Formats: sequence, structure tokens, C-alpha cells
Amino acid sequence: MRQLLKKNTPFKWTSACDAELDYIKQSLVNDPILKPIDPTRDIVTSTDGSKFGLGWCHMQDDDDGNLHAVSYGACATTPAQANYSADDLEACALVSALKSIEELAIHKRITVNYGQRTSLAFEYLASS
Repeated sequence: MRQLLKKNTPFKWTSACDAELDYIKQSLVNDPILKPIDPTRDIVTSTDGSKFGLGWCHMQDDDDGNLHAVSYGACATTPAQANYSADDLEACALVSALKSIEELAIHKRITVNYGQRTSLAFEYLASS
């Protein structure tokens, strides 16, 4: 499939592309890549934003202290967002990430790793 991404390459979907896509889909939803979310554990969120899109991954520690992905998401930026500064895009990615797990995260401690910068830890508390 990667060959299809090269510049000036004609798009030709083959059975090998089908097989590779099926493999990727299965890899993204099966252990150890994606584990069920544990509502009793805190959450570590990694985010990134660029003029092309926003992405995030929510992770939790397992019993051995290893981080495992529990959910992930991404979206393309709007034409207006494509003009945002790098910091504003990072903030948009964080907002999108937190909205995606708001019901669970509202009472959990969240550690955020964003872009290539240092971590940010905070508690996302519901307003009354």
C-alpha cells in the first residue's frame, strides 16, 4: 500500500493491498495494541497537531506499569485551522482528545504528552 503514496504513482488497488489493509485493521483493534479501557485507572494522553490534522492516543498502565493504548482518534483540520499556529493546533488536538473521553475523564487524573514538549498533568473536574 505504501507504494500508492508515492508521487506520480498510478493508483492501482490490488489483492495485496486488501491483505495489508486487513492486517492493519486487525492489528489496531487486537491486544496488545488496543486494550479495553479500565475506568479505575488514570489516563495518559498523547496528542499532536499539524496543519494537516489532529491526532491523539489515550493510554493506561497495566499491572506491570507498561503503557497500552486504550483508544485513539484523529481528524483533518479545517481550512481555517490550517492557518493556526503550532501551539494553537496542539491545543485543538488536546480539546478533541479530551472530548472523545469526556464522560470517563471527568473524574480521572490525566497526564498529557503533547507534540515534542514536556508533559502536563492535571485533573479535569466537572463544573457544577
